[in-house]
Amino acid sequence: MPLPAGLSTVTVTGTYAHPDGSPFKGKLLFTPEPAILTSATHGTLILGTIEATLDEAGEVTVTLLATDDADVTPVGWTYRVQERWYDAPGRSYPLSLPAAAPNVDLADVAPTAPSAGEYVVVTGPQPPLGAAGAGATIALRSTDPTTTNARTPLAHKTTHATGGTDALAPADIGALPTTGGTITGRLVIDRHGAPAGYPLGIPGAVESLSIPSSFAGGEDEGQAGQFDSTGRLNLYSYQRADVGSYGENIRRFLMRFNAKSMDAWYAARENGAMTHGYDVSGNADPDAKWVPVAWAGAHLGSNDGLSMHGHWSVEVPDTTGAVQTRLEVPFTDQELPEASRLLGVDVTNIRTNLADLSVRANLGAHGTGYLRIGGSNAVPKEMLLSISSDRATSGRRWGVRANTTTESGSNLGTDFEIVRYSDAGAELGAGLVIRRSTGQVAMGGSTVTGGSVRVNWATSGQHGFYAVPSSSPGSAAAFATLMTATTDRAVDIRVSGDGNARMIVDAVGKHEWGDGATRDTNLYRDAANSLKTDDAFTVALAFRHLGTTLGFYNAAAVAKPTVTGAKGGNAALASLLTALANLGLLTDSTTA
Repeated sequence: MPLPAGLSTVTVTGTYAHPDGSPFKGKLLFTPEPAILTSATHGTLILGTIEATLDEAGEVTVTLLATDDADVTPVGWTYRVQERWYDAPGRSYPLSLPAAAPNVDLADVAPTAPSAGEYVVVTGPQPPLGAAGAGATIALRSTDPTTTNARTPLAHKTTHATGGTDALAPADIGALPTTGGTITGRLVIDRHGAPAGYPLGIPGAVESLSIPSSFAGGEDEGQAGQFDSTGRLNLYSYQRADVGSYGENIRRFLMRFNAKSMDAWYAARENGAMTHGYDVSGNADPDAKWVPVAWAGAHLGSNDGLSMHGHWSVEVPDTTGAVQTRLEVPFTDQELPEASRLLGVDVTNIRTNLADLSVRANLGAHGTGYLRIGGSNAVPKEMLLSISSDRATSGRRWGVRANTTTESGSNLGTDFEIVRYSDAGAELGAGLVIRRSTGQVAMGGSTVTGGSVRVNWATSGQHGFYAVPSSSPGSAAAFATLMTATTDRAVDIRVSGDGNARMIVDAVGKHEWGDGATRDTNLYRDAANSLKTDDAFTVALAFRHLGTTLGFYNAAAVAKPTVTGAKGGNAALASLLTALANLGLLTDSTTA
């Protein structure tokens, strides 16, 4: 919004170039001093900083309120000009812009050397020239004799140099010697112009070396005018480490047992929610609280100094804000008692804590995501389930692995196993094996041959399969098969060493029996309501017929007779009739 009509303004221009003619990049900040100006006539408060950005030619034009406008209180104030160059150091100086000079080129008023004085635009006509002492309103001629001096000035640079007649030590001018020294204050490398309100982050926490950044370059999107305005520390290495510690760009020394040396990341939080600490213009959020969101580093002892941790870790806060270890890489042997642990491990036990491990899968150009355990066929590829998070072998209970069965072609070898371990962590053998080449499964042992699923068990009294439904399964079965043809075998029973099955049941329920060499007996459904055997049938105890008719081989069925009357006290007859009734050959209704 423009200034109210009636207020005086001054148009300020400037062109900035490097000695080689290339234009500067950056901006100028014009801040009124004092911070708040008042115009009662126009009912306006004037405050804040005006930013003027150089164009690609290094030129800038901005229209500003005159510093001596009679309608503005106070009168006779100045601007504080701050140069913010992205490719050169900047300056800060005061500037007066009276309304009598409506157009000002900064080249005419900006300082050309450091100075503590003010720089004011000269207005009005050129004063008359005269000799020295002619009066306060007379300008001195440059050729006035009082301005000349025939004496040759001394070469002070030479006399003040080391070994000169008036040599200066670095301490005389507050400099450090070339042999090194100590800076007692903080050092700031501010190449891109720190945002307003610097120091950044936690108040008072910016000490030692600081390298600020700014948003002046915009986002990294490859568009015109965008540039890198991030403060950066670059370290370079050419050497490799072997017997020494060459190539170490940063060294950290843990000076106490429970000391931590961490890299920390902080983010701003306001009223419990994450927010920004500074906006794109570099203005601080006064209500933001800076909190750690991630740590990465190493330490030996616990915080209380009573136990050995000895690991490099990645830590993030929990919901209470307390930083918790989520990933750790030990550099002491976690399998040994704490009192015996030494630095250095032959095998690193990388551990997580309060963390899930997820592999994010996708269908991109490189396929999905995998959790991979790789190695040659000479070593098992195993995932252990243990009651200990240390490397103690005594904690092993279950293992899931690809074994070391030799790969000999045709998909043979490297089979899948689920392995059992004892209370002492000793391997008890495979509980489940799946052969890679055929998909055959063995349970209770490693032998797979003999079927698609093989159950190996050695415990006396233990069933191979034992189905116990929680309630009546109805039409469902504990063992069910779906065969392709009526002659397919659903059941095949053998004794070890048999060349042939001793009993089979085919898909239609036909039973066949044999002695392990041949099968010579059968029983099957012949027709509706008819069961048949092609061989002899022997009844060892009793044969009963409960139907209404009885038939014999090659004879028509006849009705079962009914015997009535009295046995007349004949015991033999009574016994015969009872026996025939028990066989189902007649119905005995006789009386004694």
